[in-house]
Amino acid sequence: MLFAKGKVKLEKLGSFKVMKLTDIVGGYSEDNLEPTNDDRDLIYLTGWNSLTLALNLDRERSDEKPEVDAYTKAKN
Repeated sequence: MLFAKGKVKLEKLGSFKVMKLTDIVGGYSEDNLEPTNDDRDLIYLTGWNSLTLALNLDRERSDEKPEVDAYTKAKN
């Protein structure tokens, strides 16, 4: 399991919604977080019970390829 904390800022860029993640720290426990030195810009789309994220389009990363992930809220 991974833990992460950071700042989030939501912006509109033309017809796109952008989620800017900054000051990211992460690690394998909540008590042992280290700076990642890797700010990220994600394109996102929200629906009634869904969140769709386009990741790794802001710049090339050698160990991560661009992808789109869709999340839906679990039913209670």
